[in-house]
Amino acid sequence: MKIKMRLRLNTIISLGTVILILLSLIWSWWRISSADRDMELVDEMRKIAFERILLRDEFLLHREERSAKQWHAKSNALGNLLETAGSRFTKEKDRVLLQDARKDFEASFSGFSRIIEGRRGQQEGLISKTGFSDAEQRQISQVFLKAYSLSDNISRVRESAQIKAKRARDSGIFIVVLIISCGILAIIQNSVIIRRTLVRRIKALSSGVEVIGNGNLDYRIVVEGDDELSQLALASNEMAAQLKLSFTSVDKLEKEISARKKAEREQFRLLNIIEDSLNEIYIFDANTFKFEYVNHGALLNIGYTLNEMRRMTPLDIKPFYTEESFRDLVRPLLDKERERVVFETVHRRKDGTDYPVLAYLQIHQEGAYKVFLAIINDITDRKQMESRLESTIEELQRSNRDLEQFAYVASHDLQEPLRMISSYTQLLAQRYEDKLDEKANLYIHYAVDGAVRMQLLINDLLAYSRIGSWKNPLETVDSHGLLGKAINNMKIKIRETKAIITNDRLPEIRADASQLVQLFQNLISNALKFHGELSPQVHVSAADNGQEWLFSVKDNGIGIDPQFSDKLFVIFQRLHTREEYPGSGIGLAICKKIVERHGGRIWFESEPGKGATFYFTIQK
Repeated sequence: MKIKMRLRLNTIISLGTVILILLSLIWSWWRISSADRDMELVDEMRKIAFERILLRDEFLLHREERSAKQWHAKSNALGNLLETAGSRFTKEKDRVLLQDARKDFEASFSGFSRIIEGRRGQQEGLISKTGFSDAEQRQISQVFLKAYSLSDNISRVRESAQIKAKRARDSGIFIVVLIISCGILAIIQNSVIIRRTLVRRIKALSSGVEVIGNGNLDYRIVVEGDDELSQLALASNEMAAQLKLSFTSVDKLEKEISARKKAEREQFRLLNIIEDSLNEIYIFDANTFKFEYVNHGALLNIGYTLNEMRRMTPLDIKPFYTEESFRDLVRPLLDKERERVVFETVHRRKDGTDYPVLAYLQIHQEGAYKVFLAIINDITDRKQMESRLESTIEELQRSNRDLEQFAYVASHDLQEPLRMISSYTQLLAQRYEDKLDEKANLYIHYAVDGAVRMQLLINDLLAYSRIGSWKNPLETVDSHGLLGKAINNMKIKIRETKAIITNDRLPEIRADASQLVQLFQNLISNALKFHGELSPQVHVSAADNGQEWLFSVKDNGIGIDPQFSDKLFVIFQRLHTREEYPGSGIGLAICKKIVERHGGRIWFESEPGKGATFYFTIQK
């Protein structure tokens, strides 16, 4: 028989054994995995059923909405798991238990849901009850019984799943051991046959090839028989003869030399590019941190010679790193958690001067040889620019503070002369009203009215300046309660205009409580002022917008032309005359300043005659 046929027969036997082992392993794994998944499913059902009981008891004790929401979420999860288990368990006994568990779940879910809804209704109706009625207690008892019955059915299903898992593991282990044993016996038998027929001749052939490979091209392998090994021996002898003829070929040597020179030229060109780079490039040992290579650009900037650098480590030029902190920095590279590390630090030149750098660090490994490659950018110019920018920002902030202080002081100091002008003008009108003609009285009226309006403008300017100068710390506040406070402050005006103010439930946010009240009050006051023929209707709501809360104040007033969007929030800017609508035109400017202080934006959407909606955001 040819060697090819023998090897093919041995290969078929071995391959069949391996395939059989793999199939048995796959079958056993499938059964065990199925049983384990059933166990995991049942354990998850038990866990969630227990958590529902805890959440139910927590709600009954504290009646918190959070407990109710979590109980509903756990109930939905348990319902989904029961549906999944119904399709996974096929035994009649298990299906009966799961059907009973499903009934208990639905009964406990519907019963406790009614209890929760009843409590919610009491809270919305502002009815406070400290206990439960007899009907509620009976309903709670039924929920307790159904919950315990549900847990008992799940436990019985788990016992069935445990038995199934044990049987699957036992049968799988037996089959795998049996097939492996048979496979080992078949492999041993095949190995003995191959050793008797082929090993000796293959060993002789291998020794002959090794002799030829070591350079003895005159050696010839002994040929026995006429099978494939004989053909291989003849081919090896012929190859040795051909190698002897071509080994010293001049053409081949010239090609090898040319290729080697080309590789050397490319390597030299690449090295020159690295050497001439303006960036600092370092290569240092991953264990000792000793520099192995430093490019010319680095030597020029750092001030050391190459011989000096090869006796140094990165710690000698990084004054703010210790060996421990530097090893912590490079550890993610050694552990292969990251491909590179980018960081800013300071390098110290030989003359003692420091300069900021941006470092890119990565590791290179060839077998046991490991080094770090560091590419360094001198960022002195960037740091100087950043410093100048910070100085400019500080100067602008100081200038803004000075302007706010000036506005506050100016408006405060103008109060007293205006009060004096107004008071004496009014006294003049009262004392000489009968002695002056109609035109003189009209002039006095103009003077008094101008002084009053000037005093109102100064008061508004003073309020505007205080928004920026009186900054209470931002803290968690209930915006719903603050809206109620703003509405209470305006109750007289709301009653006079017969306004209807509605709102959704508003969230807790981080804000300045007094300024948020003023913000609500200004926006609602604006809606009450600019109303049409119908009584004012104002609705306040809020929505979660990811990183911020989006508030809206909607009214049914006269509306605003969108072309005035840039003008509307500017201080002392008015869209109507004082005879049409009183006021100084500073309310929305104050709103804008309050919102911007809280890191938000304010805008409006409106059409003339169709009301307006003011939106503003507050950062979370």
